[in-house]
Amino acid sequence: MSVVFACIAPHGAEAIPELAGDMLEAFTETRRGMEQLAAEMKQDKPDTIVLATPHNLRLEGTIGVVTTEFTGGTLEANNNTVKLPLQMRSTTSQANLGKRKKARTSCCGS
Repeated sequence: MSVVFACIAPHGAEAIPELAGDMLEAFTETRRGMEQLAAEMKQDKPDTIVLATPHNLRLEGTIGVVTTEFTGGTLEANNNTVKLPLQMRSTTSQANLGKRKKARTSCCGS
């Protein structure tokens, strides 16, 4: 497996129109940037998307790898809620976790 696309994406709840409240206009550029990232990623047609985020398990001194088949999240702001359920490829997560452990990286799966 090779990396076909990578990015670092600045963000905030206000980048999502349903959650922007009175900040909709202020986050127009951020929203456009995220839409451009999505278009570029779609064009590269990745088989798998790996998301590394600090908004996940908070484990002191280790990296958490989510290995479940389903995950999701809920984000609330400005009296609105957005939910995102996701199906995951747990075999990829398990393989990633195995490689991290083999490399003696401090990590654990959940």
